[in-house]
Amino acid sequence: MLAGPADARTHHTREGVDITLTASKLRAKKIPALDSSPFSGEALLSSDVHAAVRNIDGKTVRATVEVGYQIGYPVSVAPNGVKVTAHTPELKLTGGLNAKLAPNVTVSGSGGGGSIGEIGAELGAEATVIPSADLEFEVGAGKITTVTLAEIALTQPTADIVLSGIELNITNALGPISVRPYAKISVTTDTGVYVYYDHGPTSRI
Repeated sequence: MLAGPADARTHHTREGVDITLTASKLRAKKIPALDSSPFSGEALLSSDVHAAVRNIDGKTVRATVEVGYQIGYPVSVAPNGVKVTAHTPELKLTGGLNAKLAPNVTVSGSGGGGSIGEIGAELGAEATVIPSADLEFEVGAGKITTVTLAEIALTQPTADIVLSGIELNITNALGPISVRPYAKISVTTDTGVYVYYDHGPTSRI
């Protein structure tokens, strides 16, 4: 059996289920704003999340994996806060060993979403979905907003979520905006509910 990522975190439950989640490659990279306005900010968001559920023989188990970002903003020029737009041009899902995944992929916002169908039986087989979704929201002064970019249901013991090229545009801002990526796995069994988070580094935009 092939091992998972070296930096993966594995949680052992009382009933013997092993739940692995790593979000160490989540990033928010600041880039210059195209409009050159001192009240604007832009960043490129990316993620590489690995999830696995083991020792589930004979058990009824349901699991979902969620990837998103927490955005905080201290002050604002306008009373309604800062306006943020996230554009998700590319979503890739990779199946594990002998996996044939057919999860429903949901991208928050208008449009997008869909089913990738079977990825394939070979390790590393990859499918790409282009949801073409724009997500717009506002973050009030002194507030933190949690934004879900993608959520899938696991149909096999392992799965990876890779998000790349997500453009984050911020307008009407006076002062820095903090962005912290996260991954979340929720596992439900006959005797327990387990929810674990992993976070990437906080970036100032």
